[in-house]
Amino acid sequence: MGRPRVLVVDDSVVARRLVSTALASDGSVEVVGVAPDGRAALANIERLRPDVVTLDVDMPVMDGLEFRRRQLESLDLSNVPVLVITGDAEAQKAAVLLGFRRFLKKPFGEEDLLKLVTDSVEPN
Repeated sequence: MGRPRVLVVDDSVVARRLVSTALASDGSVEVVGVAPDGRAALANIERLRPDVVTLDVDMPVMDGLEFRRRQLESLDLSNVPVLVITGDAEAQKAAVLLGFRRFLKKPFGEEDLLKLVTDSVEPN
């Protein structure tokens, strides 16, 4: 497999830019798109076919938890790994109940982010 293709989903323009910059920093990951909410993320997954999605949980329009419910309902989208990036412990607990298994706490280190994305696409 080549470089992992990542879709960055966060309602904050600053957070999207920070995550995108951190991922693209060493050239080992390709950021194929960004989305401001879960609804846009679902449409972008179908269009861009990323290998991994980074996802904020607390967002307007469609939050990360509703995104996950809809992702799991779709056979085409359910196998795309999702890395949750949140600073909210309660949101993380709710995400665990929906089957999320990869988390990164805000603020995060660039190396931690790159490792989690890479680990998400490598076979176990």
